[in-house]
Amino acid sequence: IIELFKQHNTEVFKQIGVDFALGTYKRYETTLNHLIEFISFKYSRQSFAVGELNYKFVKDLEHYLKTERTIGNNSTVKYIKNFKKIVLIALKRGLIDRDPFLDFNTRLTPVKREALTEKELQKLRSKKLHFGRLEAVRDLFLFSCYTGLAFADVIKLEALNVVIGVDGNKWLKVDRTKT
Repeated sequence: IIELFKQHNTEVFKQIGVDFALGTYKRYETTLNHLIEFISFKYSRQSFAVGELNYKFVKDLEHYLKTERTIGNNSTVKYIKNFKKIVLIALKRGLIDRDPFLDFNTRLTPVKREALTEKELQKLRSKKLHFGRLEAVRDLFLFSCYTGLAFADVIKLEALNVVIGVDGNKWLKVDRTKT
């Protein structure tokens, strides 16, 4: 399964900027690393045959991520989803004949994000930082707070994104990376 996962990640890497973002590749690499660590931890091995995969393996992987790696539920669900993609590739290639995820259920935990208050934003604005890099990070974060743009959109901004709007004021015109 490790080799199949590595092959998948190599294909994803080649498609960065075409069908995949760099962040997607990195998440698959992180998932692979967690899988390698899990197999070493649980089975004291460096590899695991695709044919050995079963429901218990998936449940044990989930348990390992949540307990040994202390990864939260939603991140664990995302790692398991990435792993499931590799398992489905194995199924489609005829490397296994039964889906180990067949009776496996998991759910994302709803997350309620609250907006920062004006007082909290002011505290960030007035915070004295000793490094220019940290000031830049803070300023980008505040800019994101005030515009509602995701970091991925903010770092792509250029002067041509500033246009004159219908009201005669300067507006940002951006094609969002994510909706």
